[in-house]
Amino acid sequence: MREQNKDNLDKVVSLVLSHARTQSKSKLVMALLDHVKASGLTVSNPDSFMYQALQSLAALENRSSTAIALKAREVLISCQMPSYERRAQMEAILKSSITSSFYGEGPGARFVLFYIYF
Repeated sequence: MREQNKDNLDKVVSLVLSHARTQSKSKLVMALLDHVKASGLTVSNPDSFMYQALQSLAALENRSSTAIALKAREVLISCQMPSYERRAQMEAILKSSITSSFYGEGPGARFVLFYIYF
């Protein structure tokens, strides 16, 4: 690195300092990802900045950024799912639209069937 940047030692110093602080930067990014996940945001628009940032973080392949990539994938998955309240509402709608009774079935239907049988 020093050989490549002989004329610009300031760049070498800034790169070294940046790499020296990767652990604190990783902690900051993890805290931000935790905050995004806890906030309950829905990130489903692929054109949004948040979606693209999460995709970029999830695509990191460096060994030192594995935890960040996994956390970003987790946040992407959780932010694309509807909230618990919305899921409960959708479940109630689906349950109410499904009927398990058949035509002619009801409280008096057993009496009619009993009467016809005997």
